Amino acid sequence: MIIKFVLKNIYKIVMLSLLILFSRLFQIGYKIDNFNYLIIILIYSFTLIIYWFYKIILKKTIYKIIITSFSLIIILILSFLYVHNPYTLIYNSFVNNFINIRSAYLDSFSIDFFMLIPFLIIIIPTTIIIIFSFKDRVPFITLIVTLPIMYLLWYNNCSLKLYTNIYIMLSCFDLGINIHFSSLRKAKRSNYKFLISLNHNILYVAIMVVLTASFTHFAGETFGIKSIKEFNDDRRAAIINEVNSIENIYGLANSGYGSNSYILGGPIKINYNLAIKVKSSRPLYLRGKVLDYYDGTGWSNNSDDYYMFNTTPTSKLVKSEEIEISPQTLVTSTLLAPLNTFSVVSSGSNVMYNNSNIFMVGNKSNVTIPYTVKFALNEDEKLDNDVAYGKDISEKYKKYLQVPNNITPKTYNLVNALLKDCKTNEEKIDKINKYLIENYKYSLQVSNVPKDNEFLDYFLFTEKKGYCTYFATAATIFTRIAGIPARYVEGFSMDNTMDTNGVYLVGNNRAHAWTEILTSPSNDAWRTFDCTPGYLDNNQEHKVIIPSTNSKDIKTKDGETQTKAVKNNRIKKLPIINVSFLFIILCLGIALFLLVLGMFFIRIKRWMKNRNKILGCNGVIPLYYYSKKRLNTIGIRWSATLSDEEGALGLKDEELRIHFINIVKVFYEEYYGDTFDKSFNKLLFYKYLEEYVKKNSGFFKYYYYKIK
Repeated sequence: MIIKFVLKNIYKIVMLSLLILFSRLFQIGYKIDNFNYLIIILIYSFTLIIYWFYKIILKKTIYKIIITSFSLIIILILSFLYVHNPYTLIYNSFVNNFINIRSAYLDSFSIDFFMLIPFLIIIIPTTIIIIFSFKDRVPFITLIVTLPIMYLLWYNNCSLKLYTNIYIMLSCFDLGINIHFSSLRKAKRSNYKFLISLNHNILYVAIMVVLTASFTHFAGETFGIKSIKEFNDDRRAAIINEVNSIENIYGLANSGYGSNSYILGGPIKINYNLAIKVKSSRPLYLRGKVLDYYDGTGWSNNSDDYYMFNTTPTSKLVKSEEIEISPQTLVTSTLLAPLNTFSVVSSGSNVMYNNSNIFMVGNKSNVTIPYTVKFALNEDEKLDNDVAYGKDISEKYKKYLQVPNNITPKTYNLVNALLKDCKTNEEKIDKINKYLIENYKYSLQVSNVPKDNEFLDYFLFTEKKGYCTYFATAATIFTRIAGIPARYVEGFSMDNTMDTNGVYLVGNNRAHAWTEILTSPSNDAWRTFDCTPGYLDNNQEHKVIIPSTNSKDIKTKDGETQTKAVKNNRIKKLPIINVSFLFIILCLGIALFLLVLGMFFIRIKRWMKNRNKILGCNGVIPLYYYSKKRLNTIGIRWSATLSDEEGALGLKDEELRIHFINIVKVFYEEYYGDTFDKSFNKLLFYKYLEEYVKKNSGFFKYYYYKIK
């Protein structure tokens, strides 16, 4: 009894297995929390009930239309009676949820399962009903629907090594079962006994499934199965390993701030050489490096992975600005850019970026040619209330609250005493800024920090003077102790020094360190926070040493001098692969394939309709004209000057000639005598004709003309 039930409902069981498989893949690929498979099964069960009701109970189309219309009217009335604002409910359930889901996915956060339920209630029944409705006529409809989903999951970095085998097994079962039942229905319509039982067919399918899955597993182990993100990561790693451009990322050492950019403190000498030129409407902070981890000696990064960068579109509602930066004597692979940059274009180079939106060229050369940068303007960004920085702050920002264990109690006491009366984060920032500027002096003449001293403690309570790295470190740690996420930044702070064309001249003397504070965790918004005395107002001008040579020589790290032209010739051009473009091409290819497939099925449906019409009518006239048309596809035709009987007698193949003489005789009686010969077996003649045409034409030619 149980076996009979399983065999009868094997297709529904396979479909449920596929649904659970895809649910699991989406759970992994999109980091879905609180996933509930029971809800998935309930939605599937409800879909089966609806499908059964419409197919078995409401057989006539008019009944289906009436019941559907009546149900929609009832739902509409109830929504207006019991829901205060149906539009708001729909908007919150779908639009808001979609925005939140998309935002969480783009920020690599997890997605709560219950946010997906409104979409699942629509997507799952629609997909299942489409598959069930077409499976009788299109045995591989499940493959058509599910294969693009597998591509989508592969594109979104879902590991498919194990699940590919499961998908192939279930798809083979699905296809085998569909073909079996399709053949069974055709046999019944043709009054043939179908000799192959479902039990035997499933056994054959199972053998094929095992063989296919074994081969797939072997191929996966041998060649590997990677997602599009894994391909990009491998490509990024290959670029970085091959050219070592990550070794040349910007740091203050590039601008003469000592030989070791990691160890803070110690006296330095200003380098006034022209570093870059900037076409801009105003002075800006140009970011070159963002660091998040402080250990009491210097700053570093917990992780500094770089990814291939594609320009991010920005809303027309957001104010933006474009600048052009031309490297001069600065030797680095970093592409300097302001905060909130969304577009970096460097001709002939792969642009890469890290999680802090620091950009670099992904090839062997340093940045040697001008590049353009577009950034959004978020002026006067106010900090969120303290509640936004509480215990529930996202994992993404916890690293920006890190404070080392060696920070002294004196430092904590100082910060706590300074901020004890502050009620908002904005007040805390103002207090920190005012305190550091008014109580400490800017100076390059500082002593080396003693080996056993924590850098910040030495600056605050012993040295009491310093340059930008001192003030940036103090500001960053002060704000972190106050509970405000902050990060340490190195780059350039432009002033008003310009050439005669109004282009800003930025020397190494403007190399700078400052702090960025998180103003809104929900929007991932940051703000520049600079406590270094003399850097708050960039209207001053400074002397910049401009190289006198006209060849625009660039000095490399090892002291060798190369012209730009020579250096550019040595740049290894790497092809730029736009992942979004590839995905669009893939989608268009799938869409084109589905369109062709759709046209193919429409033609098949039309052919089946004509076939049924030819075999179902009383006479043989439609069958006779069809037979002449089919013979014409293999080059058998007779002249219009010959009668039908003469044409049949002229056929070379004896068996074909006999069949055509018989049908011509019946055709004449029907056409001229208006009598129907019911003894003529149309189905037998039709099958013989198709077998003859198939035997005398190629596979593709036969089926092409058959459904044309």
